[in-house]
Amino acid sequence: MLVEVNANSCAKYVKARGRRGGARRDLKDLRAAINHHAREGLHRGLVRVALPAKGRDRWLTRSEAAALLWACRRYREVQTQHRGALKNRKIETDKRPGTRAGAIASASPYREDGRS
Repeated sequence: MLVEVNANSCAKYVKARGRRGGARRDLKDLRAAINHHAREGLHRGLVRVALPAKGRDRWLTRSEAAALLWACRRYREVQTQHRGALKNRKIETDKRPGTRAGAIASASPYREDGRS
């Protein structure tokens, strides 16, 4: 019930959910649904959904970022052969999986809030 949505119940949900980021997303969806419900005229009271703080717990260190980049660079796609003598065998190809070019291009070398 809408009357049960308060800061305390939201905090209990975050704790029960386990992961703060996933809980934040769920609570944002709940807030959007409540606001839509109000716009449709189905309730008149003000219902506030308390969201946990957003943000990362920590940044990658230089060595962690380097290790991640090298792992991505070396990784090759693995495909299963469906015909011929190598049927049902997994073969590493020269193909690299897709990248998120936009995320890489917008990455910042500086540690600041709001920068990726």
